Amino acid sequence: KGFSRALKALTGFGDGTWRNGGLKAQKSPTMSAQCPKAKDAPTAPDVDTCAHCGIKSGGEGGKVKLKMCTACRLVKYCSVDCQKAHRKGHKKACKERAAELRDERLFNQGSERTEEDFCPICFIPYPVQLDSESVFRDCCLKVVCTGCSLAALERKSMDCPFCRTPPGEEGSLERIRGRAEKGDPEAMAALASGYFYGRYDLTVDKHLSFKWWKDAADLGHKLSQFNVGRAYSQGDGVPMDMKVAIHYWEEAAMSGCPRSRHQLAMLDGIAGRTDRALRHLLISCKLGFKESMDMIRQLHKDGSVTREQCKSALVDYLNAQDEVSSPLRIRATMMDRKRSTS
Repeated sequence: KGFSRALKALTGFGDGTWRNGGLKAQKSPTMSAQCPKAKDAPTAPDVDTCAHCGIKSGGEGGKVKLKMCTACRLVKYCSVDCQKAHRKGHKKACKERAAELRDERLFNQGSERTEEDFCPICFIPYPVQLDSESVFRDCCLKVVCTGCSLAALERKSMDCPFCRTPPGEEGSLERIRGRAEKGDPEAMAALASGYFYGRYDLTVDKHLSFKWWKDAADLGHKLSQFNVGRAYSQGDGVPMDMKVAIHYWEEAAMSGCPRSRHQLAMLDGIAGRTDRALRHLLISCKLGFKESMDMIRQLHKDGSVTREQCKSALVDYLNAQDEVSSPLRIRATMMDRKRSTS
């Protein structure tokens, strides 16, 4: 309860804010769901027989081939008719097991950086705050870190550091739209940003920006998944639906998006699922997300997080910061600061 109250105070969100969007506190799994050896736990079904009619795999002269329930992977069926007939009795256990399997994926995946988190030139991972530490290149749809951009300028080259396209020959909007229409998720995300922020001389249109972000999200583009979740959580260009927002944030978190995992931590904490919230925060700290580290520090001051947990999060966060640092990036940051103060 203290953890939940602390998160509400820090975020400024009350229970009603999220309940109106469809989020409700969920009960923890029962002991029988957590432990198969619990007193009232049902015995495990025979996976070599149909869960409804009992026919064994390979029966009737080898003609019977059982298929696993794709949701829970606990039982098998010999036909669609048997699956439908058994659905009523199996539905509850199936949903519980499917939720457990999704949680296993949610907390076992997304704690490491993926290929798109690295600069394609120096192969050093990007900082989480991409906007201030990298440059998006319209010509090749690559994100180049500020260090590599500075290295190109020091060579007196104004061409794209990655694809060597000369300035003024990019054809930004036409190139991006063409690639987006052919199914390139990076181009879809770029076009969505164009409609959302009014880039490339486009008129701001949140419905079109959502459409392109959702197309990219459905192809596994994690930043688009985060943006789609944000749109659903705020009702921005689409009707508000927190359940759908959580789905997209979970998909993004499993792909390694710390922003999405931080949002899930806030929601779990507010709903009273403190263990889940802390696990999310620890993972996003490991990926170098400053807001999660600041949250854990504050929760430690409030007594909601132990000293050991705070220390572990800080070590992981500092390691993540070291991984994204390079001499060229440091110089580029210092030059930007001098220009901003002059």
